[in-house]
Amino acid sequence: MSLKIERYLQTNNIKSDKTGSVFQVFITKKEEIINILHFANSEHIQIYFNYSDKFKIKPKSQDTQYIFLIFNNFSEISEINIANRYVVVEPRVKAKYLDQILKKDNFTFLPFTDNNSEFNIGQMIFNNIIGENQAKTVDSILGLEVILPNGELIHTGSKTLKSVSGYDITSLYIGSQGIFGIVIKATLRIDPIISPSDSKKKRISKFNVQSGFNDEELKLLRKLKSVIDPENVLNVNYLI
Repeated sequence: MSLKIERYLQTNNIKSDKTGSVFQVFITKKEEIINILHFANSEHIQIYFNYSDKFKIKPKSQDTQYIFLIFNNFSEISEINIANRYVVVEPRVKAKYLDQILKKDNFTFLPFTDNNSEFNIGQMIFNNIIGENQAKTVDSILGLEVILPNGELIHTGSKTLKSVSGYDITSLYIGSQGIFGIVIKATLRIDPIISPSDSKKKRISKFNVQSGFNDEELKLLRKLKSVIDPENVLNVNYLI
């Protein structure tokens, strides 16, 4: 299997490093993700990602080969629309950097607070980060561009809150730690900055990661996973 992965990466000119049984693959465009997922499904190879620069996989066996995706690019702010209160960003955009830009117009991305300033937007979506103001990431996501485990590209939600209706597909990908797909672009709701005295929300001292599921939730997630990712190729360790 190792030779198959190496041959595939070399043939497609995709940069990678190998550490033990893990191939760290450096992604620069969405087409590479789509093609790698097609390859992984056909060869039954597990793929992991978490929007950070470090892979955190503990393989059960050195005989099993894994691919870990590292996103080299995907750090662009595509659109800022103050009038309609949204921005469109790629997952590697630092939340702190986005906040600095929005502050120029007296706006903010509510889940971002000083205590989670090191996260990028992808990590906030991956874990449904909750700011010290108790604002949840899931409540500030209007839409997503997602690559499903089978390589299909889909768009969820809308650019305006009024247009979001029907089944809440977008929320499925927030806080589920990548088991249902890879978010490559997000439309975020932005809000005017209010003074601390105007806010009635209780502040908490540390950021909260909305992760960890009870038995019933895990049972439901596994059922959904079997439908969305029947080959079980994407971030499977998060459901163990």
